[in-house]
Amino acid sequence: MTTRRPRARLLLLVACLETVAGCATVREIAGDVSNATKSVKYKLAGVDPAQRANLERGLVQLKAGEHTVALRSLRRALWDVERIEQRSLRLEELAETYRALADVYSNLRKTEWANEHRALAAALGEDARPEGRANPPERSLTKAKAAYHAAKFRKAVGALREGLVDLERVAPTSARLGALKETRCYLVLAHFALDQEERAREEIRRLAALDGSVGFCQQQAPPAVQVLIRDVQANEPPGAKQGIR
Repeated sequence: MTTRRPRARLLLLVACLETVAGCATVREIAGDVSNATKSVKYKLAGVDPAQRANLERGLVQLKAGEHTVALRSLRRALWDVERIEQRSLRLEELAETYRALADVYSNLRKTEWANEHRALAAALGEDARPEGRANPPERSLTKAKAAYHAAKFRKAVGALREGLVDLERVAPTSARLGALKETRCYLVLAHFALDQEERAREEIRRLAALDGSVGFCQQQAPPAVQVLIRDVQANEPPGAKQGIR
């Protein structure tokens, strides 16, 4: 009985295509197949498929037009998929998360933000970034920190974005997460220095999705940024911080 189910779905898909009227059903079937495929990929990689829950929730919320809520789910999803040890699956899921974030920002009329996230998704999806590249993965972060401390803030932001891709070659997971936390903290600092407070706030929210206290960044930040961090934390809705689902 179970073995007939894929064939039945295929026949239904063909019928929908022939009649055209069944487009919604086609999308539902395609979604079912995609979710089933992801579940298999996660299991083969030794990852609990539940680790994808925030990403799937964010995609559903995006489809429903709940853009602010989708943002919160997708912020958590970024850190969830970062914990996947298998690099190919991690990059695939990160790219999907960034594409979803780009769609959210497009709907919120933040075109520049959307374009940046699409570019990140494309960079993560490139096969031309093999594990054994000559440059150490931490080089972009080192370059960004030097630029920030030299007050070259735009250059720092560019290098930090590169770092979000390059640091995916860092192992183990704990070291990668630590480097990415530092990268996001410097994005807060650099955006604030460029008078891009809204961007700085968004990076604080992303850090809070991993570490509700944002402790590491609090220690690094100058007083004005510490005030901003506390303000973001105070105004976050229930359930927005790490560990709260």
